[in-house]
Amino acid sequence: GRLRLGLVAGLALLAAGAAAAFWLPDALIRRAVSAAPFAIRADIGAGVLDQIERLTGPACNAPEARAALTALRDRVLGAGAGRLVVLPNGIAASTHLPGGLILIGRDLIEDYDGPEPVAGYILAEDARRRAEDPLERLLRFGGAYAAARLLTTGEVPPDLLRDYAADLLTAPAAAVSAGTLLPRFETADVSARPFAETLPPAAPERPVLIAGDPRPQGETVPILSDGAWVRLQGICGE
Repeated sequence: GRLRLGLVAGLALLAAGAAAAFWLPDALIRRAVSAAPFAIRADIGAGVLDQIERLTGPACNAPEARAALTALRDRVLGAGAGRLVVLPNGIAASTHLPGGLILIGRDLIEDYDGPEPVAGYILAEDARRRAEDPLERLLRFGGAYAAARLLTTGEVPPDLLRDYAADLLTAPAAAVSAGTLLPRFETADVSARPFAETLPPAAPERPVLIAGDPRPQGETVPILSDGAWVRLQGICGE
């Protein structure tokens, strides 16, 4: 009777309210991401990097190595395609930030005889950056309030930058399939094997990358000259 109809109507309203509760944060985040120009993304990325440097120490920036770092970026990703930042501590391999920033740990440069492994990590991190908008990733970490703040003020809460920075340094990197990576290696004219050999022996991508290496004899064009690689290895100083 009427009681049953009222109960059904009440449950419908509750369901609609629950759906709206789930939809609204997602819609806010997507709206904020689509509305944010590059300048705002760059400011947010710089803010997160500042918080990361409070934890890791200042980014490595030896003057004699800057040109080599730029040359590495241009060779692997294309001229002007974002910015590479080398961190001295606190990062296992690589991560990325809004504004086109790719962060790499100094070990990727200092522990290898050539630039092929770090080139692979840069390509993998760029693939992660393309798979999920870096700003959307940050806002999903911060939630609807952060998205609303960005839409109304053009900024995100300062404590979000701090918390997100700490999370990035401890969160495991998302896996990138060999099927995604191999075309990137081919386009960049980079051998996949040196990168694959740095992966754990049980990593499923490792044998596929080695078997499908588009440049099994090495790159047609060297990634860096020997002199530039030596200079880059000194980017963090003594």
